[in-house]
Amino acid sequence: MSLPQSKIRFTPEEYLKFERASETKHEYIDGFIYTMASGRPPHNRICFNTIGELYALLRESECFGYTSDQKIRTDPQDLFSYPDITMVCGEPIFHD
Repeated sequence: MSLPQSKIRFTPEEYLKFERASETKHEYIDGFIYTMASGRPPHNRICFNTIGELYALLRESECFGYTSDQKIRTDPQDLFSYPDITMVCGEPIFHD
């Protein structure tokens, strides 16, 4: 993991304001903001292939997925991230 943008802790609301104004993606972990590294070709290929396989498996189910452009909140107030793949079964819950 990279170093945080700053040694100052931010609230989730401060992070979201910062992220909305940014042209690049950042993750928020336990009060700290981290610049995300861009994926390399082998990593992107694995993600693409995995998404294809998951789509085929889940086509007939109530589950669906999101790519890394969807920000996900996990453990309230501790983590905002952009996972490579996120699967949702049921109704998604959006932060705002």
